Amino acid sequence: MDIYASYIFNTPEREIRVMNNFYSKLISNKCKIVISSLILSEFINLSLRTHYKNSEYSPSISFKDYRNSEKAESAIKDIQQDIKKILKHTIKIEDDFRNIDIKHILDRLNVCDFNDSYYIELCKNNNYYLVTRDRDFLKNDEINVITSLDM
Repeated sequence: MDIYASYIFNTPEREIRVMNNFYSKLISNKCKIVISSLILSEFINLSLRTHYKNSEYSPSISFKDYRNSEKAESAIKDIQQDIKKILKHTIKIEDDFRNIDIKHILDRLNVCDFNDSYYIELCKNNNYYLVTRDRDFLKNDEINVITSLDM
């Protein structure tokens, strides 16, 4: 997601180059890149909150007031364009919640949040690799993680 929204996430230039190169290789090698609704939801929420935090309106108005105002229209349009770009090269997947063992997710809550634990289960159950800049995943040994972060 940083590839599409590095302008708001302040991603270091070196990491952007590494990620763009990796992403280009995935596409040229016709690798399957999957995305779930939960990932999109996190991307949208983080993007809009980052726009808000970087705006002249924070903290003079609340995030919810910002989101529901004309002030957020430009940010929302940017995010909508980012989503279109993301969906162009990804396959939308069902997250298969009913088949995921919730106990495994809950057992990890002492080391990561629910969504991160959920991604681990989703990757495990489908033999997916997780491409991320989230340092929390670097501590896991249950799935394959690809990152541009210095370890």
